[in-house]
Amino acid sequence: MDFQAFEGEIVARLKDSLGVLVHVQAWPDAVESFQYTQPNGAVLVRFSSDTYSAPVANRAGKVIQDRTAEWSIVALHRNLSSHSGVYPLLESIRSALTGWTLPSAPESTVLFPIRGGFIGRAPDKWIYQLVFGHTLPEVQA
Repeated sequence: MDFQAFEGEIVARLKDSLGVLVHVQAWPDAVESFQYTQPNGAVLVRFSSDTYSAPVANRAGKVIQDRTAEWSIVALHRNLSSHSGVYPLLESIRSALTGWTLPSAPESTVLFPIRGGFIGRAPDKWIYQLVFGHTLPEVQA
């Protein structure tokens, strides 16, 4: 599994879907000092976790499981006086990713939303997160 490729494909999909007024990138090394200038916010993408199903019994004695990868999509928005700016951004992210298949993982399920919500506030930022998953086969080599 090439999770770096998966991350790049999610970033590209969101850039194509959200347009140039929203800054989209992979999670930065120093997120606490991350700044953006786009008026409609920023979106950061990172791999967050894996879960595995119970192994499937098989005659070959190999471990075969479903692996669900979760991706954290964090939306940042400056509109601190109301929620009017971040809500459409969250809905656009959800719409762009729900039901989409990673091009480099045709054996994967489509992306599906798992959870989302308010994370907190930082100076000049509302911070929300949407978590998406997709399930891949995991077979012992």
